[in-house]
Amino acid sequence: SEVKQKLITKIQDESLFLLKKEKNILNLFEKFKADGGDEILIKKELVTFVAINMLKPFTFFDHNQFSYMSLGILLCDLLLEADEYWISFNPKETVKSNKNIFTHTQKIVAYIPEGMCSPDLVNLLEQHHERPDGTGYPRNLQAQRISQLSAFYILAEEFVQEGLKVGFHRPQMITVKNNILKKYSKYTEKSKSFSNAAMGLNYMYEETLGDEKTSKEGES
Repeated sequence: SEVKQKLITKIQDESLFLLKKEKNILNLFEKFKADGGDEILIKKELVTFVAINMLKPFTFFDHNQFSYMSLGILLCDLLLEADEYWISFNPKETVKSNKNIFTHTQKIVAYIPEGMCSPDLVNLLEQHHERPDGTGYPRNLQAQRISQLSAFYILAEEFVQEGLKVGFHRPQMITVKNNILKKYSKYTEKSKSFSNAAMGLNYMYEETLGDEKTSKEGES
């Protein structure tokens, strides 16, 4: 509905404002943890922060792509119940028996606010559960067929998911980042999208929690 679309746009604007103010993901995580709130929304905010910072070093991304990324992350699992959300990250074989999970990537496209629809955003919404080895859903896409924004989202989401498991504890985050880069390295040679996403993840890490200097700047 129009009311839902306006609410989505308002939340997106507020989210982007907060994420532009904050420079350090550890500070952001601690802020969200202190404030409490919905676990899924907190994760989405963190994924947005990571993904937006991954896009920054590339001059071919303009304001539209930043908006599509933040809006796509906000929308992508909006139709799922809380328990379905966490199940949705399992491989295709695990989720295909749940019709709502398996079809939500196509249905959510109808919720794109008027004037925001674009191939970049549609691809992100439809492909956010695809995986470069073909085990994702709904279409079992291989790395070469996954769009650029979708590849950035996939790495950003996994970085946050693994970061949450270790409480975003600084000494463990370098291992989280390196494990993801190693896992996806076999696809970076086949796919420019995943190659760029890997470079973006490295850049994001160095800019937002790469050393103590970064941390102190974020705290000031």
